Amino acid sequence: MIQDDLKPILVGHDAEDVEALYDAMQWHVHYVGRGGVASFAISAVDTALWDLSGKASGRSLREMAGGVTNGTKAYCGGIDLNFSTEKLLSNMQSYLDRGFNAVKIKVGREDLTENVERVRAVREMIGADIAFMVDANYALSVSQSIEVANAFKPYAIMWFEEPTIPDDYTGYAEIAAATGMRLAMGEDLHTIHEFEFEFEFEFEFEFEFEFAFT
Repeated sequence: MIQDDLKPILVGHDAEDVEALYDAMQWHVHYVGRGGVASFAISAVDTALWDLSGKASGRSLREMAGGVTNGTKAYCGGIDLNFSTEKLLSNMQSYLDRGFNAVKIKVGREDLTENVERVRAVREMIGADIAFMVDANYALSVSQSIEVANAFKPYAIMWFEEPTIPDDYTGYAEIAAATGMRLAMGEDLHTIHEFEFEFEFEFEFEFEFEFAFT
C-alpha cells in the first residue's frame, strides 16, 4: 500500500508539511480503506515524516508536540489471561520488583467468577497503594461487563479497559451509567474522526444523564 498507493501522491511534496500530507493520504484511500490496514500504512509514513522533521529541526517529538516535560507515569501489564493464579501473582511481583507502582491484568475469561477471583487475588497481593487496572480486550457483553464491573468495586480498580467491543458506544455509556466505573477504550480506533465521535457522544450522554437526575 505504501509503495503503490501512497508513494505516488507523496513524492514531490514538501516533507515538512506533515499534517497536510497525513490528510492527503487519508483522503486518497478513504473510500476503500479508512481504518485497518490503510491506517497502519499511513501511520508508518506519518511516523517517518515526523522523524525526518525532528531530525531536520533538531527537536524531539515531545518538543514538536508542545510537551513541557520529559517524564510520564507508566504501568506494567502483560498477556496473562490464561496464567494460573500463582503465575499471575508471580508476574505482578516481578513488576513491583522493577519499580512499577501501577499494574494491569487481563480479565476476559468466560467464567465471570474467575475474573473477579483474579482481581481479588492481585489486589490482596499488591496492597492498597498500587494503582490497578483491568483489560477485557472486548471479550464481554454489556450485561456481563456491568456484572463484573460491579463485582470489581471492592478492589479499587482505576479503570476497566475495553470491556466490550469498541464500536458499541451506547454499550459503553450503559456500562458507565450502571456502574460508575471509569472505562478506557480506543486502541482499535484509527483516525481522529472516530475519536471525535467518541468524545462528542460521551459528552452528550453525560450531559443528558446529569440533567435527568438533577
